[in-house]
Amino acid sequence: RSISRVDGQPVVTLTLDRKPGSHLLTVAGAVHAEVERLRARLPGDVRLLVVLDRSEDVRKELRDLAVRGGLGLALLVLVLLALLQSVRACLVVLFSVAVAVAVALLLFRPLGLTINLITLAGMALVAGLLVDNSVVVVEQLLVQRRRLRLQGLAGLALDAAATRAALRTVWLPLLGGTLTTMVVALPLVYLSGELQALFLPFGVLVALTLGTSLAASVLLVPVAGRFLPVPPPRPRRRWATRLAALPYRLAARFPRLTLAALVLTLGLPLWWLPARLAPEDDWSTPARRLAALYNATLGHEAVQAVRPTVEAVLGGVGRPFFRKTTFGRRWNFEAAPEVRVSIGFPPGTPIGRADTLLQRFEATALASPSVARTVAQVTEHSAMLRVRFTEASLRTAEPYLVRERLIQQAVHIAGMTYL
Repeated sequence: RSISRVDGQPVVTLTLDRKPGSHLLTVAGAVHAEVERLRARLPGDVRLLVVLDRSEDVRKELRDLAVRGGLGLALLVLVLLALLQSVRACLVVLFSVAVAVAVALLLFRPLGLTINLITLAGMALVAGLLVDNSVVVVEQLLVQRRRLRLQGLAGLALDAAATRAALRTVWLPLLGGTLTTMVVALPLVYLSGELQALFLPFGVLVALTLGTSLAASVLLVPVAGRFLPVPPPRPRRRWATRLAALPYRLAARFPRLTLAALVLTLGLPLWWLPARLAPEDDWSTPARRLAALYNATLGHEAVQAVRPTVEAVLGGVGRPFFRKTTFGRRWNFEAAPEVRVSIGFPPGTPIGRADTLLQRFEATALASPSVARTVAQVTEHSAMLRVRFTEASLRTAEPYLVRERLIQQAVHIAGMTYL
């Protein structure tokens, strides 16, 4: 037997699970369509609610992934435009990367791979390398086209000569850089058991995408390279280029001053030094001597008096960061925005007694306006209460306060006093 409630009202629950291998979003859409059809046939005083839908979290994660992916693509385009200074060169790089990713995705099903967190992590890892291969070839094509243009070549002769010269220059670095990364993923093939199930798709994806990227950069980029512009014989040094090169010129001219400025900007971790060292009984004689030396120098009263000023000057950006940042567990807004109360009962406990006990937690949760819904499940051996919050309250401290009230309720029920 079991008892179920939603928002404090008794309900009849029905749990639907999808078959293995079926698509979660497709099944959820069909269930919602059937729910809407049944609602039209039920009496007005009967409500049909979908209390828990795991597809909502999946859809939210997919939307977030699309937004973050679009933002990353926009930043990638801006970086390529700033480096290559050519819209056509940027389009050639993006075309090569898109073809490499498309070919890798087409090979997923024949290799038995699926798009999941592991494969997405592998795709994110090699995303930079996918772009690097094409950027190296495009940049070398631009250099060779400029050089050969000065020698009087034009048309197809210029395209062919620039392609041969560019590939002859970059093929070995491209091959070496790609193979060294692929070799790192090779040991994952020899894993066994659960580790193989987890990491084998990751290694296969890394090797597959890098291989297709290398092929695309060597085969497709030279073909599309004929559409690249021919740079002017003497590239103009714009003010933005000169301004961007200024830090590098200063760093090359004043290396020691640059290093000192970098250290002072990041800060010296003087705030981690203790005021004094108190030797313990198990310390060795050299350790006691070092502690005495530390207390006589850095631990001296005169040094400690000026220590706040020295830390403020030499602490850099690290001092306020470590002093004012709270390091701890934050509320996970996306993964599980809910609080759960689980209660276990000894054999023979009446289900009514278990239900009465869980109602006390339910009333505590429903007293907060930040709670969007509570779902209670009571059986003869256990009880479970799930508390979900409104979207607005997830950006506040209300979920923490509700959790603390539930903890206090549990402590009082257990017969202890909570101070």
